[in-house]
Amino acid sequence: MFKNWSVIVLGVLLFAFHSYGTNSWTIKNHPEFVFWFGFIAASLKPFGTVVFSIGIINLLAPSFMRVVWRELVKPKIDELANDVKGDLKDISNESKKNLSAISQTAKEHLENIDKVIGANLDRMTGAVCVAGEDIKKFTKESTKKIPITECESRDDFCSHMDAAAKGAFGSKTEETNSLYSFLKNRLLESCCQMPYRHNVNKRITLEKKEGLDGYVQWIETTDYKIHHITWPESKNESAYEFNMTISSYAPSLEIEEYNENASLIIYKDNKTEFDCRTESPEYRKDTESKGFFCWKSGDWVKIRYCGDIKLSGEWTGISVNEVSINSEDDMLYSMHTTRPIYGHSVAFELPEGYSFIGHPYLSSKIMTSGLPNHIDKRHILEKIVVEKSTERQIYVKIDDWILPGIMMDFNWKKQEQG
Repeated sequence: MFKNWSVIVLGVLLFAFHSYGTNSWTIKNHPEFVFWFGFIAASLKPFGTVVFSIGIINLLAPSFMRVVWRELVKPKIDELANDVKGDLKDISNESKKNLSAISQTAKEHLENIDKVIGANLDRMTGAVCVAGEDIKKFTKESTKKIPITECESRDDFCSHMDAAAKGAFGSKTEETNSLYSFLKNRLLESCCQMPYRHNVNKRITLEKKEGLDGYVQWIETTDYKIHHITWPESKNESAYEFNMTISSYAPSLEIEEYNENASLIIYKDNKTEFDCRTESPEYRKDTESKGFFCWKSGDWVKIRYCGDIKLSGEWTGISVNEVSINSEDDMLYSMHTTRPIYGHSVAFELPEGYSFIGHPYLSSKIMTSGLPNHIDKRHILEKIVVEKSTERQIYVKIDDWILPGIMMDFNWKKQEQG
């Protein structure tokens, strides 16, 4: 009997534990109640004991797991979940704080960008307005010529010059092949602001050369001033290209023998600028490059020097001393210039036994012969002086502008013996 009652008590306790684990006392939710009482009422035979044990294990395991979950596992999981939730909250708060800082920095940058854009936009707007006013002014004035007193650019002044030429000489001056266009583009544009030679004084003396039969010695001295015409407005240092070629008729002389009897010295403001005696020429033909060259072409010997002379003031004094030899059979001297010159004089003296033929050819005088009759030539001719003191001596002076080209020719001859 004790066994039976022990089993009954044990069954009740197990039922109570199971019900506590499930939080339910209803038979509907726990049909195993009937199962337990069935086992308790049964006779506890060995086989029944085994079945009863299996039933206890089957009932106890779920209840035990529910108790362990509710009392041990779930509280730990809830605690861990709360910790994670707190960490996530902290992370969220930190992220919000960082995001707020980033947002503030971005806002400040945007404000700065907005200020820069606003300032530049205002400036651009102002520039556009100014440009618009200029365009409006240009559009308005394009139909009306700017008064010459308001001209600022070279083009503005040239437009008045073109209009004046058209009014004075006719509409043909507008054509590109007109004489006006030629003078404007070839002379005015290229020469009016470049340095030029002023008051060139040249002295030429021919003497018989001892030791060289059939040759004369040519002694030439030239003095002039280079006028730096833009100096009053612009005091920047400039340069004048000095380019001189000595051409001698020497059919029977080798180039080395010729050089022994020739020299070329250039002075700038009384200081030596170039001396061929201290320089070695390049023995080759060169009519373009800068340097010192010497060559022979047929019966002619050529000496050429080309170099820049620095100009550091409005006026620069230049002197050129030339000594060369020339065949006595060459009795023609032609002078030319590649640039405009203002004022030129020549004092020319022949050796004994020679005389000039007539008067020299002067381009400045020749040009007056083609002028119309109604134009007064006296103001041109009075600036040309030709004096022939003896048959061997002549003096020419042109007190005027001389344009590029041939300036004058001199011819002479041997006097008849008698």
